[in-house]
Amino acid sequence: MMVTGQKDRIFTGKFVYTEVSWEPTSFAGVIGPDGMTLTIVEQEGGYSYGTFIGPDEIDLVYADNAVPFNVAIDSLRRD
Repeated sequence: MMVTGQKDRIFTGKFVYTEVSWEPTSFAGVIGPDGMTLTIVEQEGGYSYGTFIGPDEIDLVYADNAVPFNVAIDSLRRD
């Protein structure tokens, strides 16, 4: 997850996949007013809902209602 811009609680960026040969996916997101939660929508479809669980770690739940539908859980850590 690479954040490329931020204004207040709204941010934009790209998901870059290193383990597979998928193209990067652009996204926009917002940090909740509590400063601990976030919601992300991907340009090609799908949403992620997450929680900051530490200063360098985010827990994300991804959902997409495309056919076939898909859900995934990811934990992202800053390098």
